[in-house]
Amino acid sequence: MNNYIINPSVFYWINVYSTLRAFSIAFFVISIMAAIGCTIGALYNHYESSVAYNNDQRERYLKGLKLFKRITIIATVVVVLSGLFIIFLPNKTTSIEMLIARTATYENAELTVQGIKEVVDYIISAIKSIT
Repeated sequence: MNNYIINPSVFYWINVYSTLRAFSIAFFVISIMAAIGCTIGALYNHYESSVAYNNDQRERYLKGLKLFKRITIIATVVVVLSGLFIIFLPNKTTSIEMLIARTATYENAELTVQGIKEVVDYIISAIKSIT
């Protein structure tokens, strides 16, 4: 009796996609904050390196500038990727709606109508046989 109308594993994958979408939203928000913070840090180090009095300070600020630039680039890539996941991964409601749309065909609707007619005819014949 493995004739499922809807395979139960579909509901598992819907939950997996929903969880992945939630993680993408979290990564998106955290990465935006990291990109903004690192951009501010890079601007600060750039400014400080230009007004530093000795080479040791200048080198330290330039190292910080280089580090903040790398982190900003990585955070920007994560923002773009997680944004794409947010856009293209359906949430749970949309996934269930797509599943219903896929299984709600004209053939299935006709079978349902025929099944209802058969049940109604059976009830009517049962009532007639009683009276």
